[in-house]
Amino acid sequence: MPFAPAMKLAMGLIAEAEALAAYGAALANPEPGPIADQIGAVTALLAPDALSDLKPAEATMIRSYIRSFLRQAMDLLENPGRPAGWAFDDPLILENIGQGSKQLVRMIEEIAVKTPALSERMARAGKFLDVGSGVGWISIEAARSWPAFAVEGIDIFDPALALAERNLAQSGLAERVSFRKLSIADLNIRDTYAAAFFAGPFVPAAIVPDALQRLHAAIEPGGWLFFGLFRASPEPLPQALLKLRVLRSGGYPWTPPEVRTLLEAAGFVWHGDQPSDGPAYIVTARKT
Repeated sequence: MPFAPAMKLAMGLIAEAEALAAYGAALANPEPGPIADQIGAVTALLAPDALSDLKPAEATMIRSYIRSFLRQAMDLLENPGRPAGWAFDDPLILENIGQGSKQLVRMIEEIAVKTPALSERMARAGKFLDVGSGVGWISIEAARSWPAFAVEGIDIFDPALALAERNLAQSGLAERVSFRKLSIADLNIRDTYAAAFFAGPFVPAAIVPDALQRLHAAIEPGGWLFFGLFRASPEPLPQALLKLRVLRSGGYPWTPPEVRTLLEAAGFVWHGDQPSDGPAYIVTARKT
């Protein structure tokens, strides 16, 4: 492509990136003034109702996703040749991914509303396992959502575990939530957990089949597994970007049919997937 059309392409993409940043800034409700007014003008051009009907927690969640994805995009720009694998120890990236992940607990709650057996089980005492717990927000939110549960989070990334302990100390839930450094490849527990969450996009593909077999052993008979995935709109560009982001993080961009095959091979019974308009969705399975 000659210089002129290449520059035109770049400028169009820059405008979209700046528009995303402006929307994220608007969600932070900046102090009134000329800059805030212009942020509002940009946001209104994106969608007249872009800021309406959003609860503060929802605005915070969306902004967390924006900040995290833009930070990861900058890393791609500055380090395009680095090996695949999770390499982000920037607390801002880790914390914003964690804040955004709270949505996954809300999604599990929605699944439970439509699934009486799951709703009944989550109301009784039991244990919840969070595999790939990161900075801890899924574990903490799970404890808040299901007061009868004790929650265990496991991860292998020290910077994330340190932030998880900090978040837990501020949550008031330290009696029911714990974190430890443990790889899913070393989990050797039987018939213990009523439910488990598995952070699918962050686990190398070669590990996943064994991980699911270990989870099948660890979950109690009749217990539930929630397999988290990233999603994007079906157009080619969003799908290509999703695959790039997941592969660069060291994971694999599983599709629901692929996940179903993996789950059934591990002994689980497929229960379905939870649709979402956000960047993630959940596949649900059950141990019989």
